[in-house]
Amino acid sequence: MGALNIKDADVAAKARKLAELTGKSITQAVSEALDQSLKAAHRLSEADRELRRRKTDEIVKRFQASLPPHAPSVEEIMEDMYDENGLPRLAVDSSAILAVLFREPEADPVIAALTGATAAIISTGNVLELQLVVSDSRSKTDWGPVEALLELHLVEASPFNDRQLAFARDAAVRYGKGWPRLNFGDCFAYALAKSENISLLCTGSDFAATDVAVA
Repeated sequence: MGALNIKDADVAAKARKLAELTGKSITQAVSEALDQSLKAAHRLSEADRELRRRKTDEIVKRFQASLPPHAPSVEEIMEDMYDENGLPRLAVDSSAILAVLFREPEADPVIAALTGATAAIISTGNVLELQLVVSDSRSKTDWGPVEALLELHLVEASPFNDRQLAFARDAAVRYGKGWPRLNFGDCFAYALAKSENISLLCTGSDFAATDVAVA
């Protein structure tokens, strides 16, 4: 086949514009554009679709063969990964930990939520709040059980950052007076849950009328 001679002025102008925008020669720019178009056309061909179907079947067979006997279903796996709101992690408020430590009526549901979560985090602000409540702000004498409980349920402390500060300030303005009313510690828990877009494990009704998802 002889050399390609583009006689259409509009097509030639487009080729020059493409070369200018990409910083390439006209030949290279047109060649790459044609390669992309050919790949797209090839993907649409029936033969290519059939080939991809066969390869998909092969991949699925290899995967199925690697599964152990009585492997859980997709639904069971997804249920284990996410909480009831479809969220993968929990933010934990001080009230939830205190409910367990002081054997309040909500203790069992809190424990169930913690054991069922794939991961849980607590604001460093709420960690300090816990220490103040448990040790009555005087010493770390009674801190051991709190630390053991957090470690047992893999509850990690999440540092308070600028993003959380923005949510905490918003909470103070919106919920600092009237009902619902969030106190200083509540604002830390609210900010963590909102900044991470996860549900909040808590007790009581302080967060019920806010816009945070309660676990």
